[in-house]
Amino acid sequence: MKIYYSWKKNQVKQHSKHLIIVILLALIGVFIISLVYLSFINDIRPINEINASKRLTIEQQIRNIAPKYADYLIEIAKCESSLNQYAIGDNGHSRGLYQIHDKWHPEVSNECAFDVSCATRYAVYLIESGRQHEWTCN
Repeated sequence: MKIYYSWKKNQVKQHSKHLIIVILLALIGVFIISLVYLSFINDIRPINEINASKRLTIEQQIRNIAPKYADYLIEIAKCESSLNQYAIGDNGHSRGLYQIHDKWHPEVSNECAFDVSCATRYAVYLIESGRQHEWTCN
């Protein structure tokens, strides 16, 4: 009986060691995954959060978001909304910097239309799709 007890005690010690190793490896894995996830999230922070922390003007934000088309986009935004990201026109149907019309662009939410980053990215999409003629001020 004593032999069985000591054998069982050794088995428990071995299992305990294995369990501790498994737990440590799991914790290390969770830590590494957390670091990777956090670095990924920091890399894809929305531009409007970055701009808010730096207190950039609308023009500076547009230049940061779309440097290739910045001058053109700024001229459109000046003409369409006087650089007012909350501008509303056409009896409430045109919204934001670029006066994105809800009837012709139902895929653009109000949240996007009034957000400098999202609206600018959508404006770039329109330009690259050859649809810049849709602005009155082009």
